[in-house]
Amino acid sequence: MIKFSRNNAWNQHGTFNNPDLLWYAKGVGVMQSRPLNDVTSWWFFAAIHGFSSAQWSNFSTPPVVPTSPVPSNAIRGLYWDQCQHQSWFFAPWHRGYLIELEAQIRAVVISLGGP
Repeated sequence: MIKFSRNNAWNQHGTFNNPDLLWYAKGVGVMQSRPLNDVTSWWFFAAIHGFSSAQWSNFSTPPVVPTSPVPSNAIRGLYWDQCQHQSWFFAPWHRGYLIELEAQIRAVVISLGGP
């Protein structure tokens, strides 16, 4: 089994002089550029957690979000708004969610030639 370790994000004072943060930012940037109906996009992952496009307008400076094409109702019903807040299952659900998000960011970083 492959083991990964998380390095200290505050190395190099938490700036992009820290290669881990730089590559993380590059990975997130690629995911954010993907359309909303791409299951590997940053925004699809946000919607899995339960953050819908209706809530984006609540930010003082909403992020530029590719809001189309929207996945089908069946896909949204199956994957979106799944976080188990207010439930005994919150901690294990969140652990799996973060493992998958990290795996996706890692795949993007590797595809960009990163570590």
